[in-house]
Amino acid sequence: MGKISNYAQDADVKLGDKLLGTDASGATNNYTLTSISQIFKEANAAGVGGQFTYKLDAGAGAGIESGEMDATFSGGDLDFADVTAIKVSIYTYENPTTNLTNALSILNSKKILIVDVNNHNNYGVYSTGTISISSGVGSLSLTYVSGNGALVDDKVYAITVNYPDGDTTYSEATSSAEGLMSTAHHDKLDGIEASADVTDKTNVKAALALLDGTDTTYIGDAGDDTTVIVRGTLQVDGTTTTVNSTTVNLNDHNIVLDSGNSTSAVINGAGLTIEGGSGTDATFTYSTTGPQFEMKLGSDYEDLQVAKLTASELDIDGAVTVGVDDTGYDVQFFGDTASKYMLWDTSGDTLLFPDNTKITIGTDSDTHMYHNNSNFILSNTTGSVSIWAGSSHDAGNSINCVANGAVNLYHNNNNKLQTAADGVDITGTLDVSVDINATGSVKCTQNLRRTITAVTLSTNTATCTLTANDNFSFTLNNAANTINIVAAAENVGQSGTIIATNPSSVGSFSVNAIQGNGDADEVLTPDGATISWPTNANGVNLISYYVAAQDKILINFIGNFTNPA
Repeated sequence: MGKISNYAQDADVKLGDKLLGTDASGATNNYTLTSISQIFKEANAAGVGGQFTYKLDAGAGAGIESGEMDATFSGGDLDFADVTAIKVSIYTYENPTTNLTNALSILNSKKILIVDVNNHNNYGVYSTGTISISSGVGSLSLTYVSGNGALVDDKVYAITVNYPDGDTTYSEATSSAEGLMSTAHHDKLDGIEASADVTDKTNVKAALALLDGTDTTYIGDAGDDTTVIVRGTLQVDGTTTTVNSTTVNLNDHNIVLDSGNSTSAVINGAGLTIEGGSGTDATFTYSTTGPQFEMKLGSDYEDLQVAKLTASELDIDGAVTVGVDDTGYDVQFFGDTASKYMLWDTSGDTLLFPDNTKITIGTDSDTHMYHNNSNFILSNTTGSVSIWAGSSHDAGNSINCVANGAVNLYHNNNNKLQTAADGVDITGTLDVSVDINATGSVKCTQNLRRTITAVTLSTNTATCTLTANDNFSFTLNNAANTINIVAAAENVGQSGTIIATNPSSVGSFSVNAIQGNGDADEVLTPDGATISWPTNANGVNLISYYVAAQDKILINFIGNFTNPA
């Protein structure tokens, strides 16, 4: 190969022309001007300020590598118009050694251009948010402005900062742009006469003083969108001041009426009036009688209604009514402890106290009433607790609970039931319509009596149902009779007597069978003896029984108790 200086110069340089060189590994290769231009553009080797280049790795997300970027799309395609955010490496393409963490902050709140470095017809213009950088990856939200085409995976893209909107018209002249004037400001000068002079304060004051009742002076344009600022104190001496504004804002937190009056009588009736149009005016005024504030509709006084009232302290001298009949409102009082309150709940017409919220009564807070999530508790720390009906505290008509003592139940001034250290004391008759279950012995200091059930025969059968009684009596018919003893499981262990009287006429009289639950085999006699029933008229016979099992009734018969002649 000859010296390079011996070769002729190419007067017509093309991008397809080739150069001879050595790559990073030391190999000798040909390089087209196109490829050299491309790497310069992709790696921003020319050092264009405010530009960052990245190769697109679509779908990489936070896993992008050095020199790569990824984009988030609102649609299924990779169109520039659908890009909503990007993620970029802190290292640009082909530049893995320069950390751009700080430099990337210039992307914040800017107008940027994202463009294919090898095809500028594929681009997108966006407004940016604020970039956040974590683990070497920066995340930036985008708002699409304009663009063309779509992103292509593995292509290199340049991000250019401060991309212009296309509108470079200055809105107004500033100190940083001396000599420039907006069109709007320039147009204002067109209406000024040649050699125009500015009127001084004296002339302005003199001109305003000449205004009279026939003059109407306007400040501002016909659109009523001009702001008029009065510096200093504004005083209006006219008789009537009319404000037609739809919104009036006052910085002063207090409006003074009847300013400068010398007597309190003047303020009677001072207040506010709201015109009711075709209806009745509403007034809110002060009355020196009371003193008090009054609200009227026309000439009639009205109740003051407040949708919501918040006050650090509220003193009320008089009755308080919340709502009206059939239309009430909830009223809630909170305590100093979380979840403790009292609520008047209109939905259920209920005064509600949550669990462990106490109703406390007494000067010394002696009495408490509350629910503890399981039980209702009524306690009194001093004295006893009494419940009575009537107009006065009458022990004869009450329940009385003595602290660490008895509970007394009264009826008509008489203590009928009293708890004691050894049990319960009952005064009077104990009427029980259900079973009494006693696990201990039953001690009776007086008679223990059992009633006798009179049995009516049905079809010449006397049925003795042991669940009804222990003792039974009946008169047999002058016919063939049957005695049936009915026992249930609960009757096991029960004993008693059956009194059977023979009829006064015994012509066809007999007792054919004594049965247990309708079965003669369930009745057992001593040694299996057969009962020989006496048949004399009016004879009284006794059957004693014991229920050994529901189907085994033991009986003994003693017959013919007769009156002596």
